Amino acid sequence: MSEIKRPVTLVACGILMKEDGGFLMGSRPEGKPYAGYWEFPGGKLEFGESVHQALAREMREELGLMVKDSAPWVTLEHDYPHAYVRLHFVRSWDWAGVPRCLEGQSAGFFDKDHLPDLVLPTDEPIRRFMHLPLHWLRLNATSNEWEGRLRSAATRQAEALMVEGECLADYEAIKDLATQLGIKEVWVHVMASESIQKAADGVFVHSVDELSLVKNERLAVPALPDHWLEFEKAGALWAYSTGVQVGSSAWQKLFLANPMPIYLSGVVLDDEYVRAMTEEPWTLFDPSNKTNRPYLLAEMKRHPENARFFDCDEEFFNLSEQRFTRNYLFNAQSVLYSDQSTLSPDISTVLDMIKKCSGLSFLAHPFSYSQNVLSSLDTLAECGLDGMECFYGTFTAEQKKFMYNFCEEKGLYKSGGSDYHGRIMRPHNILGHSNGEKIPFSLIEPWFKKVEGSLI
Repeated sequence: MSEIKRPVTLVACGILMKEDGGFLMGSRPEGKPYAGYWEFPGGKLEFGESVHQALAREMREELGLMVKDSAPWVTLEHDYPHAYVRLHFVRSWDWAGVPRCLEGQSAGFFDKDHLPDLVLPTDEPIRRFMHLPLHWLRLNATSNEWEGRLRSAATRQAEALMVEGECLADYEAIKDLATQLGIKEVWVHVMASESIQKAADGVFVHSVDELSLVKNERLAVPALPDHWLEFEKAGALWAYSTGVQVGSSAWQKLFLANPMPIYLSGVVLDDEYVRAMTEEPWTLFDPSNKTNRPYLLAEMKRHPENARFFDCDEEFFNLSEQRFTRNYLFNAQSVLYSDQSTLSPDISTVLDMIKKCSGLSFLAHPFSYSQNVLSSLDTLAECGLDGMECFYGTFTAEQKKFMYNFCEEKGLYKSGGSDYHGRIMRPHNILGHSNGEKIPFSLIEPWFKKVEGSLI
């Protein structure tokens, strides 16, 4: 980050991604600075808002979109004549709706190779970031080992290669084989000769002290938050990090104000520093990219020793991304637990936001969660929850009766089934059906009529 000389305006900028790689951009309307320029949509953070909360609000107000989840990517600063801005760029694949230009602007989907001609200066670096490879291999082996390791690792769909150590002596041969294997870029460590540095697609360093040795305009650096300013001034294009524990304070610090994308390797799974990737060449991946989650899970499964963190070997090797997230990343009893309590609003804030949007709040399938949720039902009811799901396909008769009686006692609305629950709406299903079980309309009528006009 640059040295701040006047008040800073905090801005959330959203890169809303489609599955085909396209992303949403909008043009600035007449009457605003830089009218007609295209930008990634977003807006200023209001007092007390997180970046995600600000983005979700702006997308709803400006484009009629619902942003359910987002991941931090990069933070950039720019000194405009009218304001000094700090732009927190986040990416989201978890959003819904069709863009509607509610403030007189234009909007459209683009891809990294076809951007509008007029783009805000603050968004120009994003163009370069988007052209970076997604998956990297880091190759540091002896002269008689690198070929076998490179051929083996290439099956993991790597797009770029980082070469260092003894491998630098065989750069030309490595470059030729990498090209044959479909690897698009080969970067070298700064200890390579000047001629190799200039011939390579880029150069990476291991410390600030090595910056003076760089002989290539494309630079990668270690992810060291205390040195972001120096790396930014040196023109670094991306950063890499190893040995960071998922969900730790170090993990969160990395993505607090990074001015360039960060790629991770050697992800620490627990306090004993057992790593998901223990063999060279190391794999680096972009953790904020949703498409990398299955890739990370596959990397974990390559090492049978990781099975000891799961309930059984069979589950580990047949684990889906959804079950991995629900049963382990969000399970406080798991060594893989990622505490996100500081990243999300509390339940009272969430329920208040829902009411302000004229919505009703329901707790879905309570028996699908941990015992902690069941023990907190009274608290949830007291916080202002409107209703609970009493009927669900996996509930036993006793569980249905318990939920029904609880809602009766607390004066809560009752619901059942998941026909309108989740990202995909299924209007051909009749609300109230679950596994063929018919729920009397009279059960849901009290709240159904309140939301009938908004159902799709």
